[in-house]
Amino acid sequence: MFTKKQFITLLGIAVVIFLIFFTAFYTVSYRKGLEESIVNPNALIETFEGISDIDEVLGEVEEDSVITPDTRITLKVLDQNDLIVEQQEISSMSLLGKNSEELLNLFKGYELEHFTDKEVILTKTMYVVSEAPSYKLGVEGDEIGIVVGGSNPSFISLNLYTKDFSSHTVEILKEKAISLTIEQKNRLEKDAYYIEEILQNYNE
Repeated sequence: MFTKKQFITLLGIAVVIFLIFFTAFYTVSYRKGLEESIVNPNALIETFEGISDIDEVLGEVEEDSVITPDTRITLKVLDQNDLIVEQQEISSMSLLGKNSEELLNLFKGYELEHFTDKEVILTKTMYVVSEAPSYKLGVEGDEIGIVVGGSNPSFISLNLYTKDFSSHTVEILKEKAISLTIEQKNRLEKDAYYIEEILQNYNE
């Protein structure tokens, strides 16, 4: 028979051995389960990246789409700064059933910005040379000012009025016969009475 002291010693040894085996078994099982759950982490990342790229492409052009009677088709002409120079919508009826490749073959020089069965946007870029503005003295109503010609015509009032000038001078101003340089235009905007010197030089 074991004494009480021997029994306690054997029980302690048994508990220690049990804890060692339990810890080893748990560690091996946990690692095995983790490896099985992630077979190839790199492959998982590549799969998600591939899906992201596909979604980005399909957001602009749906390759399986064709033009239907309800498709809205827009043609846009852009300048070198991507500003819209001209934009128009065309009927889809003469283009029914066309896919993106067939459409590009018909509209040479255009690129597809968007292509779905609901909306199609074709864009073309062209270099636009802006017309240089011209400046002349002129009359608008009863005001005398600078007439700006070119792509953005306008009238710059000098806060001078026809009643303060002779009928002969007013007629000359109405005919826009006096052209201005950019320097004269800028000086007139600062000092409207500089017009007297311009008129005097013109009459001479």
